Amino acid sequence: MNKIDYIFKNKMFVLVLICLIGIILNFSYSNFFVLSNNHKVAEMYVGELSYTININGNNTNFVSIPNGTSDITLLISSKNEIITKYKLGYIIDNNNSNYSIYYYDDTSYSTPSGSITSNGNKSIKLRITNNSSAALKFTFKVFGGYDYNDLNSIVLSGGYMQITEVVPDACVFTGNLVAGATYSYGQYTYIYKMYNYYNVDEDSYQLKSFSDDGWSVILTDKDSTAPVTSEICSSINDKPIVSTSAMFANSKAISISYKEFDTSNVTDMNCMFCNTSFTDISSLVFNTSKVIDMSYMFYNSKYTDKLYLTYFDTHNVTDMSYMFYGSAASDINVTNFSFYDIVDMSYMFANSTTQYVYFISDIPDGSILNNMFENRTIDTVFVPSTVINSDFTQDITKYPDTMRITVIV
Repeated sequence: MNKIDYIFKNKMFVLVLICLIGIILNFSYSNFFVLSNNHKVAEMYVGELSYTININGNNTNFVSIPNGTSDITLLISSKNEIITKYKLGYIIDNNNSNYSIYYYDDTSYSTPSGSITSNGNKSIKLRITNNSSAALKFTFKVFGGYDYNDLNSIVLSGGYMQITEVVPDACVFTGNLVAGATYSYGQYTYIYKMYNYYNVDEDSYQLKSFSDDGWSVILTDKDSTAPVTSEICSSINDKPIVSTSAMFANSKAISISYKEFDTSNVTDMNCMFCNTSFTDISSLVFNTSKVIDMSYMFYNSKYTDKLYLTYFDTHNVTDMSYMFYGSAASDINVTNFSFYDIVDMSYMFANSTTQYVYFISDIPDGSILNNMFENRTIDTVFVPSTVINSDFTQDITKYPDTMRITVIV
């Protein structure tokens, strides 16, 4: 009898357990349809969504951006078996705000929010400008939702911010175009109808105006040692760059790189590279056909390689005073220089540590050549016989024991 009671009780326990499970399942099933209108149950049912991030070909979700402007490409990969929605968020170490971040809105790339197919990929290209002297660390994260969710229902958390601005049209100014108006793009600042004049004696800048309908350009952060790599506008709103005065003056950058920099309308290159620290420059091939002022251009430049300026067209230049004063260049080649309109070449190579200087063109009598080679360490000056005019000879022969003149016939 006891055995029968034991079996009966066990069967009753099993039946009760089955009933309880049925009630729970029925409640869950009902709750599924009750909550399915706001899709909360789908999140519970499917579980957490999963994505991976690849930056510039590396499986990582963070990147260090140096001073200046950098373009990066992120590849978002969905690890989900369903179509989902996504938002790309970012966060910066130390909450630095001295930056800008944009996304490219064209057919080649996706936007930082949208829909992604099952196990699909999205390629997103970003442009980040770091205006700080130190590198900034950007960390990215994907926030997901389901295909029937609205994008607005996907909320970024943990301090992550959304990328909402499109890369602005390059070299387009949208403000009030008046003298003194400024436009910043990449690592450069442009000023309309005004330019920065650097006084090397007083170590000070002065903003001056010019009459040409164009812009001046200057490196924004002169204290940064980071390489200068930003694109340079050749024109802004179809108005050209007419002055590069003090463009890189006093820059601590170790290298300067640019391409397709149209200088065909530039008239003033005064002090363009004066007091610079760079040891590497991508090119010195400029269109200088309209330049009038090259004074102080390489004044106290620390650039130690050879300055081959054979592409310079100087037929309009009137002022080359102090052009290479204190220059550390090993050789200075100005064989293609035209001096027909030159007025002032005083102190042109003074205090220079260059070893060799190469001339070809004649220097007209009457040019100001005062102390052209004062306190320099030049070993040899190569000149054609036509250069040996009275003024040039008078200045160069002040140093008969320390500098040789090699005449090219």
